Amino acid sequence: MPCFFPSLIVGILLASVASAQSTFFLIDKAVDYSQTDTSTTAFNASIGHSFIAQVADQSGTYNAGNPASAPSVDDNTTTWNLAYNSGRSAWYYESTGHADQATLDATYADTNYDFNFNGSSATVAVSNNLYSNVPVASMNTGSWSSGTFMVNASDALTISSNTFSTNYLDNLSRIEIRVDGNGNSFSQSANNGNSGDSQSLNLNAFDLTSGQTYRVEIGFTRFDGTATMITGTDTIGSFTTITTFDLQAVPEPSSWATIAGVLALGCVGGSRRRSRVRA
Repeated sequence: MPCFFPSLIVGILLASVASAQSTFFLIDKAVDYSQTDTSTTAFNASIGHSFIAQVADQSGTYNAGNPASAPSVDDNTTTWNLAYNSGRSAWYYESTGHADQATLDATYADTNYDFNFNGSSATVAVSNNLYSNVPVASMNTGSWSSGTFMVNASDALTISSNTFSTNYLDNLSRIEIRVDGNGNSFSQSANNGNSGDSQSLNLNAFDLTSGQTYRVEIGFTRFDGTATMITGTDTIGSFTTITTFDLQAVPEPSSWATIAGVLALGCVGGSRRRSRVRA
């Protein structure tokens, strides 16, 4: 699942809390959409509704071999084992591809989830179905073409989200816009505070490389109540709604003119050579 929001949530919390609080337990229920033009979004069935369980820490103590026994999470009926994910530097479990919320909830209900980790336990409460309205992006320049957004690499680009009117709440909401591709990443987020119910990301001219395609994600995460603080740990329940689309950077108009001119010269040269051969 190309969903970076759970790991970003944990990363920001790790950076913002006291050093005594080193271990974080996260349950996130997510739904993914795709955007194909100015206002059209569609449920992304290939990812669908997802359930994510994650354990992360800022101490650097834990890795693929520590603890020796894999952590687990359960809902008092079913137990799921987490595996270490080196890319996220966390113990991780994910289930994707659920066709709708009811299907997801049938296996992963809104309830209390109990983590068992290195001899300790923590409970994460998940309830209320706090999904937002679907994220929709708007851009200050460029245009849509066959489901891909096209923009001149020479143009400064602003990507803005719509307003999140459903389940937005100051201090318990997070909005993120991210652009990834060609080895680069650009992002802007509201850090779970009184930052407003929408977000924008500004890219400078030539931040994007002509001819490259980038992946854009806009996501809204709503935390389920106030995180429960326990000694040395933090438990986090959340609901995330994500929209993705492809963005292609194209050459500026003057570049197209230069390319066309070079091609034209090549055609003329080829014609002259053919004329000499016939002569």
